[in-house]
Amino acid sequence: VFLIGSVKLLLIDEVHLLGDDSRGCTLEAVICRMKTVQRAARAKANLSSSDMERATFANTTEEALKSDMRIVTVSATLPNVSDIA
Repeated sequence: VFLIGSVKLLLIDEVHLLGDDSRGCTLEAVICRMKTVQRAARAKANLSSSDMERATFANTTEEALKSDMRIVTVSATLPNVSDIA
């Protein structure tokens, strides 16, 4: 979790595959997983050790849910611009 939580830039090539029936769901799952791990790592870093014992994901603060990771997407073609927007 530490390694993935320390990622500051996620570069996604071939983003036009997001709407693809065979590989689009995999790409979407990877993006969602990275965002989830980033949020969890930040929430864990923002909580003190005593807070960690009684905290749940549901009661973390809005600040803890923000991610420092930037997502940059690139593609040679964008036939599905509405899926990405």
